Amino acid sequence: MKFLYFAILWLCCLEMAHPLLANTLPTFTLCTWNIEHLAAHHEAGCRPRKNADYHALQKFIADLKADIIAFQEVENHTAARRVFKASEYHIEISGRPDIALGRCWEGRQSRRMQRTGFAIRKDLKAKHGIIYRRRPDVHSLAIGPYERWGVHIELISSAAPGTTVHLLCVHLKSGCSYSDPEYRGDDSPCSRLAEQVPRLEAWMDARAAAGEEFIVLGDVNRQLDGLGDPVWEAWDDSECCTWEQPATGLWHCRKGTERFNPIADLERARSGRKHPFPHNPKYPFAIDHIIMSAGADRMAIEVSAQFIYDRQRLSDHTPLVMKIQWE
Repeated sequence: MKFLYFAILWLCCLEMAHPLLANTLPTFTLCTWNIEHLAAHHEAGCRPRKNADYHALQKFIADLKADIIAFQEVENHTAARRVFKASEYHIEISGRPDIALGRCWEGRQSRRMQRTGFAIRKDLKAKHGIIYRRRPDVHSLAIGPYERWGVHIELISSAAPGTTVHLLCVHLKSGCSYSDPEYRGDDSPCSRLAEQVPRLEAWMDARAAAGEEFIVLGDVNRQLDGLGDPVWEAWDDSECCTWEQPATGLWHCRKGTERFNPIADLERARSGRKHPFPHNPKYPFAIDHIIMSAGADRMAIEVSAQFIYDRQRLSDHTPLVMKIQWE
């Protein structure tokens, strides 16, 4: 993340004029949070909420003090605006089209769309010398109309134009958090996830091949910290390749194109640690992750990476917050 390095150099120059900044490095805070069926209107969707619930979410988000929040399960821009203040955040949300989703698993409510996206502090440039640019959504993560698209933004240093890092917010197929992701060519959760795994790896490989550092944030719906997890081993292979992309079936590496690439040596926040608030103690690892490319990880001094306890149970997920300083 060279752009943050240059931004810090710029801040160091300011220290001579502003002694209060001396001996401090700016803390940059990333967060990912699945907000659980956040609907645009109260009493709607599979997690009906009252106006007071939206206010509680808004306050909880404010207390996170995150510079960038990757969110999942948000119906649309209107829903996002109910919890992310327009005066404080830009919203970039998936352009996934509306489809009929039927009834919720419980109750008679109609399901609402689940979209991924980012809430980005409007003072990001003032605080860190960073601007952002929206990139096209990653449609390839959706095998069919029921899977979510990825939202892709690019962070650019205003102090060093052309130096960037790519952020991708994802929400992969649920229901296969620890079972073998075996492709069967059907709609079963593990078969669907098996299709998404190489597609996400292809996106990461494309960044690595271009020499671009990246961070993937979101609800991966996979306990990557489990010993020998095959999904993590597939992604963290220190290689990139040219991907064959058939219209149906699994994407795969074209034979003979595998090559070492240090950017593809990945790391993730809280690697190997159990979730402090597991829904099922029998399966104690997280499914929400922040995954960093090699350069992103090397330049970051991890101040903390933790799941924030939600006493009010505002969602069935807890936000993962990573505070970092940059060398």
